[in-house]
Amino acid sequence: MFNSAQRTNFYLTIYRFIAFLSLGGIATSILGFLALMLFYAVNSSWIAPTVISPTSDKVLPLTAQMLAQQQNVEKAQTEVQKTNRDIEFLYKKVAVLRDLSGMVGVLNKEEQSALQAESTQISGLIKTKQQNDASMTTLLQKVSSLKQSVADELAAGLLTGQAAQQQLTAIQQSVSAATDGRMSTLLAQEKYRALDGKAKIEMLAKTVEVTHQLADAQLTLETAIAQKAHLEKGIEDSKRLAQKIESSPYYKITQSTQRLNYAFVPYDNSKVAVVGAPVYGCLVHVLFCKKVGTVLATYTDEQLLRHPLFRYDVRGTLIELSMTDTNAAKDKVLFVGGRPVLF
Repeated sequence: MFNSAQRTNFYLTIYRFIAFLSLGGIATSILGFLALMLFYAVNSSWIAPTVISPTSDKVLPLTAQMLAQQQNVEKAQTEVQKTNRDIEFLYKKVAVLRDLSGMVGVLNKEEQSALQAESTQISGLIKTKQQNDASMTTLLQKVSSLKQSVADELAAGLLTGQAAQQQLTAIQQSVSAATDGRMSTLLAQEKYRALDGKAKIEMLAKTVEVTHQLADAQLTLETAIAQKAHLEKGIEDSKRLAQKIESSPYYKITQSTQRLNYAFVPYDNSKVAVVGAPVYGCLVHVLFCKKVGTVLATYTDEQLLRHPLFRYDVRGTLIELSMTDTNAAKDKVLFVGGRPVLF
């Protein structure tokens, strides 16, 4: 059996050994953590597998957005088809109105020429009538002397009472005829002026009406063309947005029946994360690594992720992985492009 001094030395030896092991473990842990810190500070190939749930807040709205864009495109395409029909009709209408405007111009010239000819003819007749009226007026100026002559001859017994009455009646009829002639001349002039003015107004009205219809059709055509351009721009915008949604990894999940594997890539490591690059998983964090897949696709939308070691937010993007070892997708860290160390 051990004496008291031997037991004390034995206990002290065990205590020192345990303390040495403890300190060695602590030192090893510190050195290991420092080594990992140094590794991640210089390594540019690590990626972090990320699980995206189909029920994520980033996934569900995309389906509704895609449906809305598809509906916008279909509605706008229907409107474009209708607008195309309207534009085709308006082109024909403008062409017809231009032809009609030319025809109205030709007809107006023909009517104006005819009116000018009629005006010349009527002016000549009126002038002749005025000359006849002037001659009649000259004759009527002698009515008083004729009446006096008839009275003198009646008094002298050269005319009978009946003959004198007949001559006076004839003189009075001549006066009335002269008055009626002047009135008919004035009425003919007024009627001619009225007809001439009415014809000119009708020609002007036809010209104004056709010109107005043509201007209105041209304005409607220009509006339809502008509306078509606006609709086509809206279609292109909706298609671009739909393509952007389709290229999102979150939307792709909603369209896939198989599990999709994604990983977060910091911006500093994005140069090696290219399509086709090999992906490695390690048994002991960064040691004993093997190939577990390849990079299938890359995306550009920015993401935020907690650093797997330092626990602060890191900016980067997502990549899609084709995994030959699906269990490796559960690791905290994978490496792309090559093994992080020699084995």
